Amino acid sequence: MKNNQAELFIQMRCELGEGPFWDEKTGRLHWLDILNGTVFRTSVTAGNHGPIEAFTPSSLVAAVGLRKDGGCVASTDRGLGLFDLPMPGTAVSEPEKPVAIPFTLVARPGFDTAKVVYNDGKCGPDGAFWAGSKDRAHKDGLGLLERVGADGKTDVLERDLVISNGLGWSPDLRRFYLTDSPRRAIYRYDYDAATGSLSNRTLWIDTTGQDEVPDGLAVDSEGCVWSARWGGARLLRYSPDGVEIGEVSVPGVSQVSSCCFGGSDMKTLFITSALEGFSPARRDREALAGSVFAFDAGVRGLPFHRFGA
Repeated sequence: MKNNQAELFIQMRCELGEGPFWDEKTGRLHWLDILNGTVFRTSVTAGNHGPIEAFTPSSLVAAVGLRKDGGCVASTDRGLGLFDLPMPGTAVSEPEKPVAIPFTLVARPGFDTAKVVYNDGKCGPDGAFWAGSKDRAHKDGLGLLERVGADGKTDVLERDLVISNGLGWSPDLRRFYLTDSPRRAIYRYDYDAATGSLSNRTLWIDTTGQDEVPDGLAVDSEGCVWSARWGGARLLRYSPDGVEIGEVSVPGVSQVSSCCFGGSDMKTLFITSALEGFSPARRDREALAGSVFAFDAGVRGLPFHRFGA
């Protein structure tokens, strides 16, 4: 794979654009601005997006997934919970004027919320929500990786994380990937699909010494991992054995935060970005920061798992 460049898909100014996910049932892309607690949604047809809808659940969302019975599941400042989005086109909303929607709490956080907060998360192949958390100060290993079942039962799968970030499963469900951004590490685990357990943690990708930081990730149908690079203005693609085999530059933005596969053929890589922490001068200089980008990856992504028994 040669060097490639993503294209601007939706120009907007998310403070911390994050957590994109695709709903194949409705053909819609979703993503978040987690500093403002907003969930965005738009249709995608023939490479073009429709009107952008915006919603604010009554809790500050960190990561969102889809439920098997419809609606969404999310890790938030209050804990894990459920909310339903209005049927497409039934709620008049704009990116600057989100619609408030109710939120039902399922499980409270298992950590000290004064020091720790939820961060990236995804629905797993076991029907649970895998919720990562981070040290608010970004210094100590206070973050966890928790698995929260549909019954609200919570298991801690990993400890001693500074910022639990990008996570995903291999196509054969034998491997699990987890990023700890400040440690500049992507770990690989053995995943037991029968029990949902993890074992044999390996430092799979080590970016120590680099200015850029690994952030969100997506896994494609060939088992390769696409890692967003905060501060690097790009994504990198790694083969299953951890060899860097491709690069996608994201023009005009440095803080590339996350990515997901979507589109009718699941070959479009949607990429989020952020302007968190920018000075006024840098906000002006990176005029596209906070926007959503798209890239024709030439390879299919994996279907999203859903929450529920």
